[in-house]
Amino acid sequence: MDKQMTAADVVAKLENGMTIGIGGWGPRRKPMALVREILRSDLK
Repeated sequence: MDKQMTAADVVAKLENGMTIGIGGWGPRRKPMALVREILRSDLK
């Protein structure tokens, strides 16, 4: 079973007011794709 999700799939499961933790900060900046997807969404 493939457990990978796109950033858009993850953001679609988030709800307003949720607190999330994003790990993996470093030179590869992969978490930034998720941060950008959240910023583009209608989440508050």
